[in-house]
Amino acid sequence: MNTIPFALRGDQIITITEAERGLKCNCTCMACGSRLIAKKGARHAHHFAHYKGQACEHGLETALHRRIKTLFEQRRSINLPPIHLHRQKAAYLPAKRFQYSTVEEEPYIGQLQPDLLLRAGSKVLLVEIAVTHHSPPRKINKLRRLGYAALEIDALALYESHCKQPGQPDIQGFERALFQGLSFKQWLFNPQQQRAEYRLRKLAAQRKVKHRRYKGFHQYIVEGCPLGKRRWRSGFRQGEAFANVIQDCMHCDRCIHLEYEQAYVGYQSTPMLPKTVHCWGHLEEKPKGKPWQSVV
Repeated sequence: MNTIPFALRGDQIITITEAERGLKCNCTCMACGSRLIAKKGARHAHHFAHYKGQACEHGLETALHRRIKTLFEQRRSINLPPIHLHRQKAAYLPAKRFQYSTVEEEPYIGQLQPDLLLRAGSKVLLVEIAVTHHSPPRKINKLRRLGYAALEIDALALYESHCKQPGQPDIQGFERALFQGLSFKQWLFNPQQQRAEYRLRKLAAQRKVKHRRYKGFHQYIVEGCPLGKRRWRSGFRQGEAFANVIQDCMHCDRCIHLEYEQAYVGYQSTPMLPKTVHCWGHLEEKPKGKPWQSVV
């Protein structure tokens, strides 16, 4: 979707709903500075387009970025999505309202420059606004090393979900969902999630993986599965529980980590065969967070 929902009129950012039709809007593109025309017909969603020229590559991205940053300056609270631990469906910490006092645009923190930094006393929340590109793994790893909570908002998908119908786009609905909704938001990193998963790793039982051949097939199993995934049907271990590492442990919500044997192949150390399963299935209850534990 290459249409532009926001434009610059003088020093003010306006929406397509506030603009007059055609060139009377007197607007320019926030990315390249070219003149824009307001298209408000009946067949397509209302939008701005470049007048007598090809649309610039970053027009939509810049427009959404600048509009959202302006809204963050004007408002002082945002709903944050719940926090889920590794493979857990139930939320560890529920969704909450974060009220911030100051906003910094594109500050330098270490080797990173997030789109926004929100502060509430000693609490810090980094916000990434995704339009054409989501945060790559390398950037996420750097965010983790910083230790600050980091949230990514899929601004383009959120905008398109409110502008599917021809005619007037629901920009008010888009801006309301940006701060009050939970969809199209995801945690890139959350320190509280990291601490909880670290505790689970410490409490997890280390179950050694054993290799066996059964009817000509290789199998990797762990004995004493606390969830009773499988049981021996015969022999001296009849009735005892075990689990198949590939079919059971790899997809189990109680498996916090799977350790592999390392072998030097070519020019680097490479994980080869499963060695140890770190399982917290023996714990009586699943971990539950408390609201006061949240860092933002």
